[in-house]
Amino acid sequence: MSERNLDVLVVGAGICGLAAAYALTLRGARVLVVERAGVGAEQSAGLARIFRVAHVDARLCALALEARDGWRRWERELGAGRLLGDEGLVALGGEARERQGAAMSAAAAPWEPVSAAEAAARVPALAADHPFGDGLWDPLAGSIRVRRTLAALAARAPLRAAEVREVRDDGDVARVELADGSALTAGHVVVCAGTETVGLAAGAGIELPMRFVHHVRLSYGARGEAAERSACLIAGGAYGLPLGSTGRFGLGLADPGDPVPYEAATADAFAAAVRAQHATWVPEHLPGLDPRPVDEVRCVGVQAPFLDEREDGFQCRRAGRVIAFAGSNLMKFGPLVGDRLAQTVLDRDDVHPDLA
Repeated sequence: MSERNLDVLVVGAGICGLAAAYALTLRGARVLVVERAGVGAEQSAGLARIFRVAHVDARLCALALEARDGWRRWERELGAGRLLGDEGLVALGGEARERQGAAMSAAAAPWEPVSAAEAAARVPALAADHPFGDGLWDPLAGSIRVRRTLAALAARAPLRAAEVREVRDDGDVARVELADGSALTAGHVVVCAGTETVGLAAGAGIELPMRFVHHVRLSYGARGEAAERSACLIAGGAYGLPLGSTGRFGLGLADPGDPVPYEAATADAFAAAVRAQHATWVPEHLPGLDPRPVDEVRCVGVQAPFLDEREDGFQCRRAGRVIAFAGSNLMKFGPLVGDRLAQTVLDRDDVHPDLA
């Protein structure tokens, strides 16, 4: 595609940027995605993510239901096979049974109670005598095939490898200044650049109140069929999920100690602390896993006033022709986010209310 006469420049080739680009191209827009590190190389890194309807906010439950329909639509349209599994989710603890159950009911989403013993049967790696109590079963949840999804979306959107230094509204056009000194212009710029979004948005006069901290996920081999026939799990500050058909199980824990601000210089020390934390937690609570991790994904956690207690949520702001979008745990909402960002660009003078 020619880089002239573009309707939209999308900064960032993670799930949200690619979803927006795809939704815009379906509406006939001329789109170019600009990415510095590679498709899904930063906040969208890894093999899988949990899709779930279960939230403490009925609004997020309703949006997740719509997003799930979007995942099935992507499967039909992109021709890349299964993108969202049907493993389901066990969410344990009193909050899951009471608050998430109430929110799901308010959104007309199916769920059912699950006992502590039933949870161990649905997640075979979980200790039979686990301390997390009863919870709920989210039957519409599952494991997202991340790399397959990103590759399928990237094949539908022209991509340029470049680092963006600045975005701004120049009145008649939006402008993107690149690190090599060149510039691109378009009718609009949509910034979905992960940890870089706050700085790029600020340069365009958009304030996003966010703070980024380190987070590390580890993956494990499973004994027997403990991963291949497992549901996803949220329990006691932990989340885990089967990694497709790999026979592995991915696991993240509530981070040890106080949050560590996201800086490359501190990444190794933080990852070592997480591995030490897992070395105690996994044998005690997930004895069906081989306790030696086989892989790690270094990513970020997000702290922002617009997120719920589990750090789920998002926000979109705009200044004229520049639109900035950011949030936390965004993968599951990918199809919905893409649709709403496209509507924000093409159909509205402000931000779609679902993203505000």
